[in-house]
Amino acid sequence: MVLAGGHGRRLGRDKAGLELGGETLLQRMVRLVSRLSHDVIVVVRPHQQLHVEVQVGLAGDRIRTLSDAEPYVGVLAGIASGLAGARHDWCLVVACDMPFISLDLLQYMITLRQGYDAVVPRLEVGLEPLLALYHKCCLPALWRALEARKRRVVSFYGSLRVRYVEPAEIRRFDPTGHLFHNINLPEDLAQAREWLRAAGRQGERACSRRSPEAMRELGPDLPGGPMMSGGAHVASPTAQMGAKNQGRS
Repeated sequence: MVLAGGHGRRLGRDKAGLELGGETLLQRMVRLVSRLSHDVIVVVRPHQQLHVEVQVGLAGDRIRTLSDAEPYVGVLAGIASGLAGARHDWCLVVACDMPFISLDLLQYMITLRQGYDAVVPRLEVGLEPLLALYHKCCLPALWRALEARKRRVVSFYGSLRVRYVEPAEIRRFDPTGHLFHNINLPEDLAQAREWLRAAGRQGERACSRRSPEAMRELGPDLPGGPMMSGGAHVASPTAQMGAKNQGRS
């Protein structure tokens, strides 16, 4: 599930439509998570659905759009809507404003599901509930939090069995420290673009040193194929780290 309903007020436009590396943030995230699941849900604000469908430009049953669970709005409502609409028991929730997610980390998190209702990274600055795995059994707790008008994304965790992915585990998959970078301000977007340019320059130098035979042996840059065994579902809203997860602009 990809959460794409962030207004991006401090950026002056919806985050989903921001350009990074020749594609929008939403297109980038849909492209990445499509390598992990054959069922991708994009969750949007009410009345944003048609615009998002045109922007993604991908047809067929693999990509669906849903809107926040009315009468509620916001991140919690987006997660509830996506989880209720998921075709499988487990759902990966990711935010479209986190362009440097690690598919290797997500695959590792999938191996941790047994015996839990949710798998959530715990960073030094706090929890990251918008790059997490949730089981459909979380829905009653989600609805209770919405009915109580709670806004913090982690407010429904109290009754859940949560497997926290600790910083030491995360560091194995995040050598650059970019994995949880979110784009909330113009300077965040500028930093992401600079990182991409630097990575491109490094890639060009590395390729220039490889022989033609070695180049032919290179595989895809990211692992492909469905990543969730037993049927799982991928979705993503807009995310923020730690205390910032109380609500996004």
